[in-house]
Amino acid sequence: MLAQALDRNNNGIYMIDENYITVFVNRRCEEMLKMDRNEAIGVHIDVFLSRIPGYRRFLSLSMEKGEELSKDHIEYVWEGKRRVFNAQTKFLYEDGKRIGGLVEFMEVTNFVENEEKLEQIIDDLTANIIPVMDSVGVLPLHPASGKGNVSFNTDQTLGKSVELGLEHLIIDLSSIKAVNDMLVNELRHLISTLKLVGTNVYLSGINPKVSAQIVASGYELSVGNGNTYAHLRQILRQLSEKI
Repeated sequence: MLAQALDRNNNGIYMIDENYITVFVNRRCEEMLKMDRNEAIGVHIDVFLSRIPGYRRFLSLSMEKGEELSKDHIEYVWEGKRRVFNAQTKFLYEDGKRIGGLVEFMEVTNFVENEEKLEQIIDDLTANIIPVMDSVGVLPLHPASGKGNVSFNTDQTLGKSVELGLEHLIIDLSSIKAVNDMLVNELRHLISTLKLVGTNVYLSGINPKVSAQIVASGYELSVGNGNTYAHLRQILRQLSEKI
């Protein structure tokens, strides 16, 4: 009954005795590790799993240390495909004596890849400076997730601005409906950094609600006198007359 119950577990389970000999592998682990579990039974765990490219001793190490371990984002590559697991070891006891241990695997490949894609989207959005005329660029900030969070990489934005040879950068907040202290602080840091390298910074599209939130935060977004505008086109019209 126990074996049947473990076979129905959605996580992979690999079990060994006190001598590191494989005594049980559930069906999910067999699927995750692309192995034949019948070939593993009776074989030392490190001998059997060493055939997996990038295999790192985890359950064996846990047994040697006498300490149950957990580890996130263990990466392997099978047949050219990247696989990512979270793992947790547990010891098995009988009458108070340790008789073996098991490692439980949870595959998180899709989760990790989706997180990486989201981070890439954020990086792309936050350094998406649009050149609009000679030495002038616009950085439109957008919520980068379903929760409406906004984040950006100051170093990446600064590098892109220098790469484009910008003397004027407009940070457009038209799509931002709410801010928090973290975002305001990040904006202050970005503005200060740009000004230090000689880039004139302008803000556009701050709606009244966001403006009130910035004031309530106790911070000030100082971009210079007259460098804050309600609409992007106002700044562009003024700069076109200067350049």
